[in-house]
Amino acid sequence: MDRRSRGAPDAEWVLMYRLGLSRKRIAELVRAEPAAVGYHLVIARRQDPGLEAEHRAAASAAPVPHPSPADLARMAEVIAWVLT
Repeated sequence: MDRRSRGAPDAEWVLMYRLGLSRKRIAELVRAEPAAVGYHLVIARRQDPGLEAEHRAAASAAPVPHPSPADLARMAEVIAWVLT
């Protein structure tokens, strides 16, 4: 991350948190210190009391299912078609 100052709370980081990503994962993705991300999230939670509940609900949501055998077969067909 560049060293420029970010206005707190950073909207992108708050959205990622709202979608269920952890503070650590957000920091890894944006190449920032976890403490900096945490600072922004504390401010965001103070401004939006429902943020924590949304984060927990999204984090505990069922994971996206793996591709089915039919999906994989179709993907193989598309790859073969593109390579020809």
